[in-house]
Amino acid sequence: MKQNTVFERLRWPKTIGVIVLATGVGLCSVQFMISSSSMNGVLNNIVLLVSQRFHMGMGEESSQAQQTKPVTPIVSISQASVLDIPKFPSSYHGIIADAANRNGLNEALIMAVMAAESNFNPKAISSSGAHGLMQLMPETARTYGVSDTFDPRQSISAGARYLSYLMNRFDGNLKLVLAAYNAGPTSVVRSGYKVPPIAETQDYVKKVLAYYTYYQGI
Repeated sequence: MKQNTVFERLRWPKTIGVIVLATGVGLCSVQFMISSSSMNGVLNNIVLLVSQRFHMGMGEESSQAQQTKPVTPIVSISQASVLDIPKFPSSYHGIIADAANRNGLNEALIMAVMAAESNFNPKAISSSGAHGLMQLMPETARTYGVSDTFDPRQSISAGARYLSYLMNRFDGNLKLVLAAYNAGPTSVVRSGYKVPPIAETQDYVKKVLAYYTYYQGI
C-alpha cells in the first residue's frame, strides 16, 4: 500500500508563489501569496521568521552606516558670516607654513588666531599692550626671544611656539588652548580647566573656531 508523503498528508497547495522584494534605500519586504488555506498557520510562522531576519539584517547595516558617517566640522559657518572673515594675505603663507611645520600645528590654526588677533595687521597694538600679527604680550615676546614684535616672521614664529606650548599643556583641547591664548593659562586652570566665564574669551573662542573651519577649506 502506497504511503502518503508529508506534503500529501498536509494537502500542500499546488501553487505557492513567493516574491521577495529586497530593494530600495533601507527598505525590505517579504510577501507570500498562498492559494490554499490549509497551510496558513505553518506559513504564517515562516513569514514572521523571514521578516524578522530581514529586519535584523537591515538594522546591522544601519548601525554600520552610522559608524562610517562623516565627521561634521568643528563649527558650521553660514554664508553671511563668511563675509565677515578676514581675507588671508598670501604674502604670509610661506612664514606660516614654516612655523606650522616646526611646531606641529595646522596652518589654518595659525591663520585663524592671527585673523582674530590682528586682522592680519602687522602693526596692530591692543589696549592691553599686545603687539603685531599674533598680538604678543611683552612677557611672551621676551620668553620666545622676539626683538621686534612688529616683524611678521618673529611674531608668527613666537605665536606658533606659544600655541604649541598651550596644545601640550591642555592635551590638545582646542577650546582650552584658544581660551588660554586669550585670557592666559592661569585663568583656564582656575576655571576648572574650562573656558573661563568671560564674555570676551568665550566670544573669542567661538570666533577663532569659525575662522579655523573656514581657513581649512581655502
